[in-house]
Amino acid sequence: MEEGTIAVVRGKQIVIIKGVALRACAAAALRAVVDLGAGDGKWIYRLARVHPEWLCVAVDANAAGMREASRRAGRKPSRGGAANAWFIRASAEALPPALGGLADEIHIHLPWGSLPRGLLRPEPALLARIARLGRPGAVLSIRVNRSVLDDPLIQWRLLRGRPDGTRSTVSRGAPPSRPCVTLNPPSRPDGTRIDGTRREAIPPLPRRV
Repeated sequence: MEEGTIAVVRGKQIVIIKGVALRACAAAALRAVVDLGAGDGKWIYRLARVHPEWLCVAVDANAAGMREASRRAGRKPSRGGAANAWFIRASAEALPPALGGLADEIHIHLPWGSLPRGLLRPEPALLARIARLGRPGAVLSIRVNRSVLDDPLIQWRLLRGRPDGTRSTVSRGAPPSRPCVTLNPPSRPDGTRIDGTRREAIPPLPRRV
């Protein structure tokens, strides 16, 4: 596979580096987690702090949104740094080849814009690009706002069925599965989730042997 280059956000700077550097980190990590549509990147930053042995990768088209999290990650570990956290500027429509086959887990938390529509209607080309991020057996976890169900086509596809007669399952409050659509807020790095009214434990994620 041709890794090419990736655009890495480091504070206010965007550094273009060879994708082989990211893949080398993934090979050395116990687990690789990719957050697609990462927004401000804070979830990946916190996850990387809790699991320094994991490679944690935030991917978002808006580099400015990830500046603060990437700046914090670039500090010394004693001051809150997380060298295992990467922040990559890329859109879901143009994912770098270096990310291909990288992830043990792919997370999409509360996507906005065209991404939730592409995921849930669904758009096969988008799903294929996302699937290529994962290693064999990777976990895909999608958590969406309930408002996306206002789309009539999404309602029909998810809650009634697809043209081929199969059905999707909307999982309310379930831990990540292969795949799942969860309508609760994303989990915190310590394995708990807060929905504004209660706190509930989530079973630990599986570890790669």
